[in-house]
Amino acid sequence: MSASMLDAIRSSNKACLTMAEVARLLEVDVRTVSRGCADGQLPAISVGRRTLVVRERLVAMLSAPDGAAEHLPA
Repeated sequence: MSASMLDAIRSSNKACLTMAEVARLLEVDVRTVSRGCADGQLPAISVGRRTLVVRERLVAMLSAPDGAAEHLPA
């Protein structure tokens, strides 16, 4: 994961990120992000037919020490 990209997302004023943005951040395929959202591994919301990842919760999850991400509020 790119630290500069995570810093940019931390300082962003966007409430949510697209699956493509999260895929670039995590350096994975968009389908992997889609599965993570569907499985509840990533903090996502559905808006119409779109699935968006909640930026604040994703940053908290990625910034948490190992194992602490499992205890983040839903």
